[in-house]
Order: sequence, then C-alpha cells, then structure tokens
Amino acid sequence: MRAALIATGILVVSGAALAEEPPPAVTVAPPTHEWFVEGGLGGAHANMTHVEYNDPVGSIFTLNAKHGTGIIPQSVSENHWSSAAAFSAGHFVDDRYFIRATYRYFGTRSATANGLLFSTPDAPQQIPTSFPQSITTTAHGVFLGAGVEIEPGEDWFIDPSVEIGAVLVHANGVRDVDTIIQQPFPSRAQINPAYGVGLAVGKRLTADLALEVLMNWDNLGRADTATAPDIGGAPRLVTTPGVPGKAFMTAKVNAATIMLGIRYDF
Repeated sequence: MRAALIATGILVVSGAALAEEPPPAVTVAPPTHEWFVEGGLGGAHANMTHVEYNDPVGSIFTLNAKHGTGIIPQSVSENHWSSAAAFSAGHFVDDRYFIRATYRYFGTRSATANGLLFSTPDAPQQIPTSFPQSITTTAHGVFLGAGVEIEPGEDWFIDPSVEIGAVLVHANGVRDVDTIIQQPFPSRAQINPAYGVGLAVGKRLTADLALEVLMNWDNLGRADTATAPDIGGAPRLVTTPGVPGKAFMTAKVNAATIMLGIRYDF
C-alpha cells in the first residue's frame, strides 16, 4: 500500500512538472525554393560632388579656383533626400549564394553652386557679384548583383551583396539664378556605368514570405546639363578665337538608399 501511494505521488508530481513546461518555440523553416522576387520603397540620400560651372568665357574672368574651363564654387547647397524604389528578381545557385537583377529608382535632387565671382575688365573698381548656378538630376538604373545569405538564427537572415550596372541620368538646371540674365540649362540624358554595395536584413513571416530592410550605396557617375548660351556682356570682351559662348553645369552623383521591402520565394 505504501509503495502504491509513493508511485502515485511521483506520477502526480511528474505530471505537474510536465504541465508547467513552456511549449517549444515555433520557427519558420528556411525556404527551399530556388527563385525569389523582392521590392522596396523608401528614401535616397544623395550627394553631388565635384560640382562645377563649366563656362569657357567666364573662366577667363573668374576669381574662383578653376579646373580647365570648369569654375569651382565657393560653396554648394543641395537637397539631399528624395524618394527611392527598387525591384529585384533573383536565383539561389545553392543554399547560400544568389545572383539577382535589379531595377532602381534613385529619385530627383538639386544643387546650387554659390560664390561664383567674376571681375569686370572695363570697370575694375566694381565689386564682384556672385552668379549662382543650379543643377537638378533624376536617375534610374539596372544592375546585376551577387550575394550570400547568412542565417544568424530562428527566422532572421542577412544578405550582403555587390552589384554593377548602368544608370540613365537626366540633368537640367538654371543659369545665373535670380539675376536679370537668368535662363534654363536645357535637359541632357546620359548613360553611365555604375556600381554599388548592399545589405538586406530580413525576417521570415512564412516559409515563402519575408519582411526586409534594404540598404544600398551606389556610385552613379557624372551628370551634365545641356549648354545655355551667354546673354550677358562678357562675350564682347573676349577676343580669343574659338572660345564658345555657352556654358553648362556638371557634377558627380552617388546615392545611399534605405527601403522597407517584401521578398517572396518560389
């Protein structure tokens, strides 16, 4: 009788202990599919570097530093942020490494070159006046990239990647901003080679669907506006043959993007 009571007590205690144990964590198995598509929306922070006002006539009279006929402004003001978007289709070549093709929209941004000063040969006593110049760019690109998927645990993954491709850059602007000789720099489109690096951090919601934060940095190359003619008084002071009486704006552009995205494996 005593043995039976002891056995019963052990069963009761064991049952209570089992009842108090937490249920095992539910994890989503990594996808076994070979293909995926992903898309994202967010913002792009872009910088324009080497901003120059290329003016063959003005470079003769400028008080600024020069790079050939490119006049270097004393300062540049720009709006850095714009909208961004991306869409990719990719293929896992094994359980870790992948290749993908990506379309990227880098948005629109503008910069104004300030502190462009010029002397006046026929009136040297005149105080030099600044003639600001602006440039606005819009860029789209297509890239071929490769990366590796790292799984730190549970349902998370990290995808570092590199990419190369081409971008279509449109650039226009305003010559002699807020002066009586203000006029537009016409638009010019050019295709540049481009390259970049990226990082995606994702959380699997199901075996097929994941939520991602997508981060990229891309070098987009050079942007040039079309030329605008001289309509001021400087050309009449130039006696050197072959000096063109027109100018354009130029800059180099790179962009860092951050987006919220979704990936679907199939």
